[in-house]
Amino acid sequence: MAARAFVYPEAAWTTCETNQRIIKGALDQYTMEELKSEGTKVGLTNLLMDYLKGWKPLSCPLGGTYPDILIVGVSNKSDASLCSLGGREEHIRIAWVRLLTPVGVITAILAALLATAFRLSHLKKRKSIQAQ
Repeated sequence: MAARAFVYPEAAWTTCETNQRIIKGALDQYTMEELKSEGTKVGLTNLLMDYLKGWKPLSCPLGGTYPDILIVGVSNKSDASLCSLGGREEHIRIAWVRLLTPVGVITAILAALLATAFRLSHLKKRKSIQAQ
């Protein structure tokens, strides 16, 4: 299994939810412009390439996947989760489990230490500039 970056639980869900809104918005736009009826199957990659400028593949920060084929009238319902991990509760639970593993705790500590070291070096530079 590939190593995943340190992700705060709520941020993981917010990112995945935003990706799902982008996908559903593109599907809604496609449905209206192409006059497609319910049940029409649409390829995710083609849909995003056609309806998003600067398109790049969307991915869930926790490793969930989005379906390759979307169905008009089913995939774009507001309460439907497109991520294979499920909805908000599942994302937050998975993120907390990963965060509380020994590797997750060590990663969180290292991230905090690096942020502190960066802030300290920034303050030192600022003081040296003010002293001149």
